[in-house]
Amino acid sequence: MVDKVPQEQLGRFSARTSARLGELGKAWWSLTDRHLHVREVRDELARITRGKLFAIHHWTAWRMVSAERDNVAIAAASLVRSLWGKGGFLRSLQGPDLRAVGRRWNEDRLEQHVRLFPSAADAGREDPIPQDVAVLEWHLQREFEPLLDDRDNFRAHPFETAKRRAHAKELDLVGLSKALSRLHQFLADLHSLGAANSYPRWDTPSDELGARDLVDLILLGNMRWIVVGAPGFGRAASVEAYEALRGAHYAELHAAHDAQGAPVDVAFNQ
Repeated sequence: MVDKVPQEQLGRFSARTSARLGELGKAWWSLTDRHLHVREVRDELARITRGKLFAIHHWTAWRMVSAERDNVAIAAASLVRSLWGKGGFLRSLQGPDLRAVGRRWNEDRLEQHVRLFPSAADAGREDPIPQDVAVLEWHLQREFEPLLDDRDNFRAHPFETAKRRAHAKELDLVGLSKALSRLHQFLADLHSLGAANSYPRWDTPSDELGARDLVDLILLGNMRWIVVGAPGFGRAASVEAYEALRGAHYAELHAAHDAQGAPVDVAFNQ
């Protein structure tokens, strides 16, 4: 888990840089966890609706999921922007912290060194210099441009359409996953070079049951029909009874829709 990242001095990095890396890691983990939940809701919706048109019967739940998706993209864009520019994390890598990611310490990690500091590698420099950091900033801005365009032109300014650039495209969940994966690779490269650790991807806990509850709210409007058992038992109802009732309920909805010829312009849960 990301909160296992130590806040004390990490490898050859100073305590201050180690703390900043820890903060970046925690932020990445939180965003990845939230993004996973949105994807689980999407996948469960696709599974239950079987790709059919569906009616939304709980707009608050629908808006909550949509807002979470937008907020993750906005926060991710803010996180990557904190890496460069005046006051950014990369500008704080100076002196010993910059030498900590030099090639002299990392002959067995040349792939990470070249990926972070291609200009230093091309020039044969063992230690990156501020100009190499500037080149890295430029590359990161280009790589994260789809995420930043999505944030600036769609998520954070949905009604200011006149400001949208012609090439700006709305990022889908796959694109957001790629951006978060690239951010992890950046953090992993720094950890590998400056602290000689692998910085693996932490498995975020799945919340399939939470995703199912949200899907049921969106498609059915309430959860009262799920409760099985005598009054007072509430959520203590048996899992088997819940699964059977839920499955039968959706099967009945699909059967009724299929009996109409499964029209594509009619919601199956109307």
